[in-house]
Amino acid sequence: MLGMYYSGRYGVKHVPIGLFSEDYPTLKDRQIRRIKLEFPRELGELREYRDEGFAFLAKDESFVILLRNLDDPSKYASTEFAAECVEELTKNPVETFEDLRFRLRYPGIPDPKFVGATNPGQIGHAWVKSLWIEPDPGSLDKEHNRFYFVPAKVYDNKYIDKSYVIQLESLPDQKRKAYLDGSWDVFQGQAFTEWNKDTHTVEPFKIPEHWPRYMAMDWGSNKPFAVGWYTINQEGRIYLYRELYMTGLEFEEKYGKPLTASRLAKIVKAINLKAGEKIEYLVADPSMWNDILLGKPQKQGEIEGVSYAEIMGNVGLPMLKGDNDRENGMARFREVLSLAPDGLPWYQVFNTCYHTIRTIPALIYDIHRVEDVDTDGEDHAYDRDRYFFMSRPTPAQAKSMVKPTPIQTDYQRRIAKLKGEENEQTEEWEAW
Repeated sequence: MLGMYYSGRYGVKHVPIGLFSEDYPTLKDRQIRRIKLEFPRELGELREYRDEGFAFLAKDESFVILLRNLDDPSKYASTEFAAECVEELTKNPVETFEDLRFRLRYPGIPDPKFVGATNPGQIGHAWVKSLWIEPDPGSLDKEHNRFYFVPAKVYDNKYIDKSYVIQLESLPDQKRKAYLDGSWDVFQGQAFTEWNKDTHTVEPFKIPEHWPRYMAMDWGSNKPFAVGWYTINQEGRIYLYRELYMTGLEFEEKYGKPLTASRLAKIVKAINLKAGEKIEYLVADPSMWNDILLGKPQKQGEIEGVSYAEIMGNVGLPMLKGDNDRENGMARFREVLSLAPDGLPWYQVFNTCYHTIRTIPALIYDIHRVEDVDTDGEDHAYDRDRYFFMSRPTPAQAKSMVKPTPIQTDYQRRIAKLKGEENEQTEEWEAW
C-alpha cells in the first residue's frame, strides 16, 4: 500500500491517502463496506475520527485513509494528500480532477501519486481519454509525460467468476465493447455512434483556392474556447481543416497575456492573414452578443454594456450570430455525420484537429433532454460545429451548398454590412 511505502521510505507518520467516490452512498457501498469486510483488524481501525472524519487509521499510525465523496470537491481546498485514489473517474467532470490535482502535496513526500480506476463512458470520458488513453501531442501541461495508462480487462483476472464473464459477453454491443473489450471508442450513452475515426478524419491536403472558407466559434475563458476553420468542396462535403482550442490559462501561458476577446480576435485575424485566406463569414456563439456587465472593467477590452461580438468586430473580425436551437442543431449535426452518395461522410476533419476528434465521439446524451448532449461534458467543439452547420443548407440540399442559396445569401448580405463597418487594421497580433 502507498501509505506503508511512503511511511517506510521517507520516515513520515500519519501519511494521508485520499480515497474518493462520486457521492456518499457510493462511498458507503463500494469502499466503506469493503474495507470493513476485507481489511484485517490487526492492520488498523475504520471509524469516525474527530480530526480526520470518516477514515481508516493504521494501528502504527503510519498512514490514514481518508474516505471522501466528490459532491463538492472544492471543499478540500485546504487539504493536503500524499496520494489520491478515485474510483469511476469518468463519472466526474475535468474540474473535479483539477480541484484534486492541486491538493496533491504533502511535506516530506516528494513523489505524490494520483490513481484513478474507471470504465469508458460517462461525463468524463473525453478528458480521461485525452490524459491517459490518447494523450494530446500538443499539450501544454508540464506533467503530461507523467500520465500512465494500465489496461485491465476481465480476462486478466484469473480469479474472476466465469459467470461474470458470461454476463459481460451477453451485454448489448456498446456496453460489451466498453466493459468487456475495454474500448474507448464506443460506449453506452454515446450521443454520436455514427462517428467513425477511419472515415470522419482525413490526412490534411492542399485545399483548392476556389473552395470557399468559413469560420465558427464557441466562446469560453475558464472553460475552453473553440475556433474552427471550414471549407466546402463542389459536392458539398464540409472539411474542418484547422482548430484553435484552449482555456484562458492555456492562452495566457502560450501568448503571454490574459485572454480577452480583442486579443483572441487579433490572433485569429493574424492566422488568416498569414495563411492568405479570405473568410466568407464567421458564425459564433450567440452568448457573445450579451452585454458585459462588470461594473468596473476587469480585463482590457471588457467594457460595461459592450458585447464580446462588438469588441471582436471593432478589432476587424466581424461575426454572425449563431442559431442556438439545440434540438434542431443536434439533428443537423447527425445529418452532417451521415454518409453522402459516394459512401463518405458529409463532414470530415483533418486529423490535425485533435480536440474535435477527441471530444465529438465522447459526448453523451442529456438524461433529461434526449435530443441534446449533456452540456456538463466537453461540448465546445460540438457547439462550434453546430453553429456552422446550422448556418448552412442541409446535406439533402448539398448540390447547392457552395452556390448562393436563401440562407447563404442572407448571411452574405449581413457579412457585407459588417465588412462595410470593419476597421481595416491589418497588423498582426504581436503588435499589442
